[in-house]
Amino acid sequence: MKVSPSSFGTITLLALAGLLVGGCTPDMTITPRDINVVLDPGLKGKPVEINLYGANSSDLDAWREVCIDEYWKDGNSLRKDTADKAILSFESGSTDLTKTFSDKEPVWQEWKQRGGENLIVLAEIPGSTGSWKGDCKSDPRRVVIPLNRNRWDNVSTPIILRIHGGAITLETPFRPAER
Repeated sequence: MKVSPSSFGTITLLALAGLLVGGCTPDMTITPRDINVVLDPGLKGKPVEINLYGANSSDLDAWREVCIDEYWKDGNSLRKDTADKAILSFESGSTDLTKTFSDKEPVWQEWKQRGGENLIVLAEIPGSTGSWKGDCKSDPRRVVIPLNRNRWDNVSTPIILRIHGGAITLETPFRPAER
């Protein structure tokens, strides 16, 4: 079969377009994951509350910019009016040091439907109120975790968060965003 130069150009353009649309784009699939929250032993028996929220591009800034002390005040509208957040609570007097937010929780589907590409984790830690004096966006009682599967080496393992006296530490590494 003989291919004319104009046909060859058309075939080449179609092949390139197929690569751009198909195989070369990052996998932006949001994958529910078990989230293991581990308390530092110094917090054992103290009341600690963790709020989790699947933020999309339109509400991510509000969650990144809220001052954590303000968020935990009674009547805070972001906390009060967000129906599809998840709550993990370590009760006063409890001996639990670990809680798991399951990848089977129904709220994951709500977050996926809204395009929640980032998991916001906020912690109310006893004794930490008023402790952060820096910029609200940098408060270590908040962690923003990417949910896109292309950012993780193994999406079948849990994400591990450790809660310290005044901070959350993400112990499961993820890859930087592709540019």
